[in-house]
Amino acid sequence: MGFTTGFVRHLSPHHDTIPASLLCRPCSNQKFSSQLGGLTLTYSLLYLSLYLHRTNRTQQHTLLSQQSLLLNSLLERPTSSLSSTSRTRRTRIDPETLEVEERWKKDSLTERLKDRWNGEVEGMVRRVAETDWRAVRERWERRGLNLWRNMTTTKD
Repeated sequence: MGFTTGFVRHLSPHHDTIPASLLCRPCSNQKFSSQLGGLTLTYSLLYLSLYLHRTNRTQQHTLLSQQSLLLNSLLERPTSSLSSTSRTRRTRIDPETLEVEERWKKDSLTERLKDRWNGEVEGMVRRVAETDWRAVRERWERRGLNLWRNMTTTKD
């Protein structure tokens, strides 16, 4: 009869002899089972939604962790075996570790960007140093003089 009703009307061939108080009485078993069914449905939907939310958050956490590690590996140096404690203790350093670190220094994104920047600065400094500034000045003086002559002369 649904989740809201818990009353059952008992009809029997002798319903005239049954007192009115017994004809329409709450049936506790049906009321309990309908409420239990409603609670089960509600809690199962709640559980499924929380489970879905938790799995989505776990997947997001995994993806963000992977992206963070990827970006950090591009921009920062990896953890080195040349920690400050090994330098102060003067322990022996593995040559392969040094080779890997030197190769990483050459191949990292920041080092490539630094090399590119230094190359551009070096090119500009070389251009400034190799420029004949006297010839540049004379060329601009000629251009300015020609412009002045064109402005002052009238075409008749």
